[in-house]
Amino acid sequence: MKHSDRIKKCPEEGCKYSTSTPRRMENHLRREHKKMWVTPATEGQEPTETKPLDKMLCQQCAFSCYTERELQKHVERRHQFRKCPEEGCDFGTTNGTEMASHRAMMHRLRCGICNFVPGWGKTLSEHRCEDHLGK
Repeated sequence: MKHSDRIKKCPEEGCKYSTSTPRRMENHLRREHKKMWVTPATEGQEPTETKPLDKMLCQQCAFSCYTERELQKHVERRHQFRKCPEEGCDFGTTNGTEMASHRAMMHRLRCGICNFVPGWGKTLSEHRCEDHLGK
């Protein structure tokens, strides 16, 4: 079999994508067209038809996606409760972005002299210059 015989074009009308790898075609169909192969009736036969993917819905919010993996990542990032790992801190949240922001603001960006935590008003470098210059 020649290499050119293995190259398959995307079955979607108007799409110019082609590949020699079935897995890449599956990924392309899922990502670009929100479709999947219809399993052929005969073993060993290449799939030729596609069907729309069913949307998967988050049980806790309005998020939807097309794969179990995407849904699992979403739930882990947005809905699993996380307690701040810093010793002595009682902060907890279900939002990963909120946790990252908390840790950056409360545990990493403190003044080494007076424990000032920068907020919206002053940056840490402004605080050091204004409050500790020469100390």
